[in-house]
Amino acid sequence: MEIFLLAYLCVNIAFRAKARGLNSLPWVLRTVLACFAGMFVAVAVVYISWLQKFGSTPKDMERIQAMMLSGELVPNGWSQLAVFVCCVGGYLVVRYRLDKHPIITPGDKDNSPS
Repeated sequence: MEIFLLAYLCVNIAFRAKARGLNSLPWVLRTVLACFAGMFVAVAVVYISWLQKFGSTPKDMERIQAMMLSGELVPNGWSQLAVFVCCVGGYLVVRYRLDKHPIITPGDKDNSPS
């Protein structure tokens, strides 16, 4: 599911970059990196919440790993939602940066980025 969200966000940012007269590849790469960074943050937050729920001693961590491997502890809807929200948050950061660039027309040298 995350790959479809990431593809949609990359296509959206590519169209925005093209509309501003910019090369879309760097903006798509920034979007991918920002989305993965957001997903990493969300996974870290979910894991920390599991540590708070089940304990943080080495024995508790072994129990959490065993529960994850056996399928007893699976990400629920809230953790998936956190991953999606953080992924979209990364996209919004890149979109904000892109929207600060001026629109470049082919014959306009005054608006070219320096």
